[in-house]
Amino acid sequence: MKKLLLVYLFLWFVLAFAKPMIPGFTAFADDITSYRPEQTEKRQVPQYVFSQLPDTLCTTSYDYMIGGYNNLPLVSVPANLGGGYFAAFHDRSFPNGSRGIHWAYIPNNGGQIHSAMIPSYTNAGYPAIALDQEGGNPFYVWHVNADEDADLEVMFAYDRMLAGVPGNLTEPVIIIDNPVTIGDTDDNQFIQAEICIGPSPNPGMRRVYVIGKNRSSHSISGLPSENILLLYADFNTQMLEYGNQLAWNSMTIPQLDDWNNDITMNRRPFLSLSADLLGNVYLIGYHIAIGLDDEWIHEPELDVFVGSNYAEGQWSYHNFDSSLACWNPVYDSPWHEGFFTDEDGNGISDEDLNWMIANSNHFNAVVDHNGRVRAIGLWPLMFNNSYYTSLHTVKSYTYDPGDNSMCIRDVYPLGNPENGDYPHYIPWDTEPPWGEVDNWIEIDGEFYPQFETLFPFAYWDETAVDGAMMFQYNHLKLSKVNNENMMVAVWQDTDRARHAWLEPDQFPDAVAYQQSPEIVIVTSADGGNSWSDPIFLNDVDNPELAGIRPMYVYPADLVKFVGMQGTQKVGRLGLLLLDDNEWGAGNIFNPHVMPDSCMVMFTELEIVFPEPVANDDPHLITPALSLIKNAYPNPFRENLNIGIEVKQGAYELKVFNIKGQCVYETQGTGKGEMNLNWNGCDSRGKQLPSGIYLMQLKTDINRSTRKVLKY
Repeated sequence: MKKLLLVYLFLWFVLAFAKPMIPGFTAFADDITSYRPEQTEKRQVPQYVFSQLPDTLCTTSYDYMIGGYNNLPLVSVPANLGGGYFAAFHDRSFPNGSRGIHWAYIPNNGGQIHSAMIPSYTNAGYPAIALDQEGGNPFYVWHVNADEDADLEVMFAYDRMLAGVPGNLTEPVIIIDNPVTIGDTDDNQFIQAEICIGPSPNPGMRRVYVIGKNRSSHSISGLPSENILLLYADFNTQMLEYGNQLAWNSMTIPQLDDWNNDITMNRRPFLSLSADLLGNVYLIGYHIAIGLDDEWIHEPELDVFVGSNYAEGQWSYHNFDSSLACWNPVYDSPWHEGFFTDEDGNGISDEDLNWMIANSNHFNAVVDHNGRVRAIGLWPLMFNNSYYTSLHTVKSYTYDPGDNSMCIRDVYPLGNPENGDYPHYIPWDTEPPWGEVDNWIEIDGEFYPQFETLFPFAYWDETAVDGAMMFQYNHLKLSKVNNENMMVAVWQDTDRARHAWLEPDQFPDAVAYQQSPEIVIVTSADGGNSWSDPIFLNDVDNPELAGIRPMYVYPADLVKFVGMQGTQKVGRLGLLLLDDNEWGAGNIFNPHVMPDSCMVMFTELEIVFPEPVANDDPHLITPALSLIKNAYPNPFRENLNIGIEVKQGAYELKVFNIKGQCVYETQGTGKGEMNLNWNGCDSRGKQLPSGIYLMQLKTDINRSTRKVLKY
């Protein structure tokens, strides 16, 4: 059996969440012995060093999330555009002051940080940032009270980057002037903006997308139901250099509008924005459904909204059930009917226990090189409308528009595909023989299953915030997939702090971590198909973090590839975080008397990415992928060499112009690596004009996309 690291018997009352936060859910009483999962034999913990030590960007008295809920406030600048990072965050200069928006440029390898406050009004907050990969211009959005009424507005500005120098921001303009009339309602207030950049149907242009989420609800319950206002505008590099204002178009999504006005039930969606290279816009996430009796309704809750034709076409909706099966441990005495029992003490049937997504509203989404949309969340063990607070696992969910499928897979801890009907992670059944509890612990003559657990939240006490701590303090983020197929997932864990607070006498080794939220980083060298074991960073084990209590940790949008170490890729990862002087968000939830002075900080790690693990996917065996491996020269004039790898069977290569029109296609069959040639002509042999083109390799099992420039 695995060595026992931490053991604790949790005994406390059932806790109900405050209904404005997450109605219908309760946190179930836990009678659990637990310890942190050990490193698996299949996966490695990445090696790492601090390539940039933590550095302060500004001091703030606002001690909650420093960026947006569903986006990344830190972007990585490509080396050919100067390298470094741009950041956007909010701060409060003094305890009773108003929030403001900061931008910052952090150069490579340290150096002088450029930072300034964006001209603002009152109550500015929750900024988002996107980087134009062609011109290196950062775009900023945030919400703020910018006029005389009480409603917040969404503001937009961008950096002109004159002569490549940061700090030439345009005058901020209102792009969502609340309140907004939608149908028969005129009090809609769209805030919490997100932003992303994709291709445009207009030659020589790119398209920027912004969404705001409605804080007004018109359902019969009046509970939150954030439908979306989406804006888009086209631009090119010359427009940015001249400081031109953009021409914005707007729309809403009818189904989300219907949810906001539903008088029969309340649905609250949690969605994140992304766009692919073929002109599709995505909103992915999940929703909670509550009936008129305030009871939770189980319906397929993983949501994907797809806007075609650069958001100008029809929106389609796809939903999937997040439920994963579980089983109830049974022991002769005292748990003869099952360890998990209902309120009457009766054992819960296996059919009524399952893992489902919850407490995952602060996340982001990314599109990988194959056009799949990836997000990350928490799956607690559920019974009816209750979940077990100590039993949360981290999983990813990936939507594939090619076959309209959803794949749920373990990120951490990892299940085992050999475990029959339960290939996903089961905390008490991690090794053969499958279907049996790994170990029982005897305490005062009673037997308890020994569980592997984690506590993936930025705070240790689930009773905080009137029982809604896990809804407010979850924080899971993904980077995009870089050109070398590298990405990371980042969240925080307070399992050791929790043990130290609840039973310090039983856990003397955990006492040192009583004030230590830990940063958790897992890496993927194959675009999210498999993951490493975690890096844990804290102020006890990492001298670089001494005296720092890291909260609300955001990774940069891209890992910077720096080379190889043998057969392993090496990348640098920027992190934006809040050093919380006194643990807990005093500005929001008042766990302490006065808002404290905190610091917004930046640091960077150089990480060696472990090689991918074959078939590291307990929920869906991913077929071997066919890929566009390279395309050169790029840019090209008349002849483009295209290297592809086809696992087996027929393939189809199509070339699309920036309007999404197929201008050239070819088919074939084969296996292995092959080289194709395209002379820059359309299917009739006519030379195509200069511009951006998208190549798509399609087989029966997947798609691969690559952008090229013809001059």
